[in-house]
Amino acid sequence: MSDDTLDSSIDDEQLTMGIDPWERNWMKLTIALLVGFFAAVTVAGFAAGFQLPGDEGRVVQVSPQHVQHHQGLAVTDRLGGCAVASAEVTLGMIEAAAGRPEARDRLEQASSLGLKIGNRSLQARAWLALSDVETESGAAREAVGRVLKLCQGSGLVHLQVLALTRKAELGLAEGLAAEADEASGQALTMLRRQGNVQGSEERVLMARAAVLEALGQPEAGAVLVNEAGGIVRSKAERIADPALRGRFLEFPANAAILARQPPG
Repeated sequence: MSDDTLDSSIDDEQLTMGIDPWERNWMKLTIALLVGFFAAVTVAGFAAGFQLPGDEGRVVQVSPQHVQHHQGLAVTDRLGGCAVASAEVTLGMIEAAAGRPEARDRLEQASSLGLKIGNRSLQARAWLALSDVETESGAAREAVGRVLKLCQGSGLVHLQVLALTRKAELGLAEGLAAEADEASGQALTMLRRQGNVQGSEERVLMARAAVLEALGQPEAGAVLVNEAGGIVRSKAERIADPALRGRFLEFPANAAILARQPPG
């Protein structure tokens, strides 16, 4: 696949995470609050001015224009960093899906930037993508653990669901059936309650199906496989362009799900 077609051939929902709407809402709220704050600072400054501690105990008078200038630079830096980190995560996921070795470095940089600007969602998305990139089980588990810790009390339910799904996949691959059962069961319960995870709901279903099959419950697993197939077909129907729809259906994860659907 060529570089110029990579973005269009991989659906965001097939990557580990979708773009976080909570994050977009947070950015909008932050901008609104900061605009209001700047307005209040300006009014107060014209009324009384600003006094800040200077060198050797001196008091320095600072104009409101000076304060607004520097706070504006700080806001620009923070929001710019958020946009850069989000782009790095998306590019890293695309590179990971394409098997490119540079994905790991890009995602690690995105995680570091997310930490620097204090954005838990970006950090969690980067670490979750890294859990797919890591070939060593211990490193993948560490990445998943970081995601779950970041999700605690943060409202990032969709990322928590996907992290639990990845934990189940890793546990099943290592023969830890009890761990995989607990993680996949919790992920599915949360998915049912949430309705969607703004990502790959079918991955959650397929992970749980694999665990059920490993536990000797193939019929229950088959129900989830069929449900996952329905989700894939529904998503495909919403893609108007026939060529892009074909690429979506040929995506390995989607093709594997459809291959397991009952005939007819």
